[in-house]
Amino acid sequence: MRFVRAISAATLVLLLLPAAASAQSGRKLPTWTDPKPSPSPTPDEQKQPKEKIDPITLIVSQFTVTVGSSYYANVPIETCLARLKASKSAEISHERDMSRKEATERAKKETTAYVVWLQVDSDYMGMGSGNPYRLFLNYAVLIPGTAKVKTQGRIYQSNVAGGAYDYRLAMIGQEAADHILFALGLPIPR
Repeated sequence: MRFVRAISAATLVLLLLPAAASAQSGRKLPTWTDPKPSPSPTPDEQKQPKEKIDPITLIVSQFTVTVGSSYYANVPIETCLARLKASKSAEISHERDMSRKEATERAKKETTAYVVWLQVDSDYMGMGSGNPYRLFLNYAVLIPGTAKVKTQGRIYQSNVAGGAYDYRLAMIGQEAADHILFALGLPIPR
């Protein structure tokens, strides 16, 4: 009797397997075909030089408000300049001190070079305005010919976590340079 039950169970399993297999028929994996090989370039195409993109010229000017020691004011500006120079897609020319009005007039006279205006200022008026922790950096990028503002902003040290004042001032200069490069569509150095 056991033998009959075992044979009946085996027969039942064999009859149900094709039904289970057909239930999975909608879940077949797609068949992949090899993509057509791309034609290799001819020697004439290989010899053609790639288009060289001319770097953008930036004229960087600064306006320093009396904020105590000039060392404090120079840290963010020098860091910003170094960061802009690190981008190989921009040619940097550092000009004399200019007010915002002078920078605007210079941008109107330019035909290809953007004018970048930097200003270190303090958010504290009165005695003790030389406190380096109170300094911030204004920046503006002016379009050549029209002097319209491409981008502008103000970077406070509160954006930088911890560190001594010289580190914090360097970081606001770096952040301003990154904003300027991003607005101009230039690569930001690592």
